[in-house]
Order: sequence, then structure tokens, then C-alpha cells
Amino acid sequence: MPRMPRVVYITQDDLSKNSGYAFRVDRLRRAMEKAGAAVEVVGLSLGRPAIESTVVQLRSPLGRLWTLFAGLFRRADYAVITSIGAPYNGIYAWLLRLFGKRVIYDLHDPVLYSLTEVFGKGPLMRVALPYLAFSEHLIDRAAVATVAASPSAIDLYKQRRWHGPMKLAYNVRDIPTGTHEGRSIREPFAWTDATIVVYVGGLQRGVRGVEQQLAAITEARGRSAPVVLLMLGFRMLGMRDGAYFEKLGRPLIEENALHILDDVPPAEMAKILQQCDVAISSEPIGYLMQSKYFDYLCNGVRVVAIDDNRDLIRAFGNLVDTYDGSTAALADYLAGRPARLAEAQIEQARYVTRELDRMADSAVREILAH
Repeated sequence: MPRMPRVVYITQDDLSKNSGYAFRVDRLRRAMEKAGAAVEVVGLSLGRPAIESTVVQLRSPLGRLWTLFAGLFRRADYAVITSIGAPYNGIYAWLLRLFGKRVIYDLHDPVLYSLTEVFGKGPLMRVALPYLAFSEHLIDRAAVATVAASPSAIDLYKQRRWHGPMKLAYNVRDIPTGTHEGRSIREPFAWTDATIVVYVGGLQRGVRGVEQQLAAITEARGRSAPVVLLMLGFRMLGMRDGAYFEKLGRPLIEENALHILDDVPPAEMAKILQQCDVAISSEPIGYLMQSKYFDYLCNGVRVVAIDDNRDLIRAFGNLVDTYDGSTAALADYLAGRPARLAEAQIEQARYVTRELDRMADSAVREILAH
């Protein structure tokens, strides 16, 4: 009987957050275990891990550095590194090879594109981009395969003549559905007859499209539409964007049309989503296929997205409404009081999600088979 391969999954973000990052790590970990691998996740966790993986908890922010050392010296056949860690990933990938490990690159976001969206295109970024491009080139030559979270990311990297094989594994997780115990929001917030727009994710300015959502809701309310916004957000490490959104949304907060809550456990989040009506994919970049959209659709929340063939539309097709990307068009849509998905649509969303989940298992199985 062949020995099961050993995998060390080296993470570089805080695994105590209920974030898409943590759940993607957990999803690929489960796929590897289904394929017969023994997986150890090594990473930074500033609190209790949000995932059930075996995690070496390195609680200090310096744990990011120690994680890299731990990954080198773990006994493993494969080492998985993620696109968070871009400045040193190229050199680190080759160090892992020198330590006898086969490298798998988990591409959450296409680095050379997403970093300029987050940090702009100023002088420092113009200097950094050539180095980052070289680092990505080193990863390409070091890795046995790349697992990407979106088809658009694969398209972008193939245009850059990415050399190694690329597999697609959407950021699907085990999605809580059905009836769960959790907080009620409509009556306590006096939102009994409101159209509740929900946003789940990081409180990060300029990247998530929340600014447009606030503007469109304000405009729709100006037409007497009872539209409100619930944000379930986690604070981004080292950023102060939570205060930014509180200030930006102050007029809506004063009208009892906006509540910003801390993130909640998945089961409680499902209970909240089942009370909400609509979610918006207004990110200025369409290759961020985040796990929250599976959560929305599978819990009956209607989703409207910018009509630019983004990954969300490519995956779910006629289950997603579209608008032209303008604030006025989004306000028109919200003023029309969109209803939650019908039961047949919820079941279709769950079916599509299960199929995409199986795709992830297949992609990982193919990688570990070679």
C-alpha cells in the first residue's frame, strides 16, 4: 500500500478571522485529505482559529516570519504557499524545493493586478512591480502546479505566459443553511418592512465596492424606498477602514438605515442571511470570486452584479441579476425592492455550488496524483 503524501500548508494571514482566506485554506485542506494526503496547516492565529484544521498557532504578528521557518523544517512531500506573501514567495518557493518539498501555489488573487487595486499605482508600486513580476516568475518555475480561485485569474496568468499547470478551485466552503439559532435583525432594528441589503467581508476601502453601495442606498432612500444596509465585517489587520466606513455611513446610521456589526460564526451568519433580501457585487475588479457569494445565494439572498462577465456571473449565470456598474442604475434596482430568491432558485444555487465543490476535489486530486 503506497504511503499517503504529507502536505504542509503554510499560511500568511490571520486564521482567527471568519474570512474567505481562512475558509479557502480549510477547503483545500479537506480536498487534499479526501485525496489521501496527511495535511498540517501552519500559520498565524491571533485568536482561536476559525477553521477546524490542525493549526500551529503562532499568536504574535512576528508569527508570519516564524511560519516561514516552520514550513521549511516540517516533514512533508508537498508545501502549499499562498499569494499573500508575494514579496518573498519566489525565493521562498525555491528554498522549499531545496528542503525537498514539491511546491503548490495557491493563487487567491492575481498579485500583479490586485496589489495595484489596493495600494494604487504610485512611485513605490511602480518600483515594486518588476520585482514582484520576477518573484511570480520564480514561483512559476518552482511550483509543480498552481490552484487558482477564479477563472479570470487563470486567464490573466495565461496571458502572461504562465508556464506551469493551473487548476481551478473556487473558494467554496461548507455552507450553513436551514434554520439556525442566532440573532434576529428585523424587529430589533425596526426593519420589519425594509429591503435589507447585506455585505459580509473585510472592511476595506476602495476594493470591495461598499462606497457605491452606500451611495446607491442613499439615493434610493431619497425616493422613499425603504432600503437599509447591514454590514458584517471584520477589521483588516493594520488598517483603520472600519472607522472610515462608520464616518462615510454616518448619515445612514443616524437614519437607522445602516448597522455595522462584527463578524459572526458561520451558523449565526446563515440565520442573519435568511432575513436579508439582496447583496451586491460592486467590486471594481471582477476576478475576486469570494466565498460570501456562495453563502448569499445558498441562503436565498438575491445578488445583483456589475454586468462585466465577472467570475460570479460566469459561475452562476441566470441566478444573478445585473446592472451597468453605475450608482444610478444600482439605486434604480434597489428602489424596485428586489425580492429574495424563490425556493427553486435556492436549490439551483446549492446544486451549482456542489458541482463547483466537486471541481475543487478533482483539481487537487489531479495535482497530488503526479
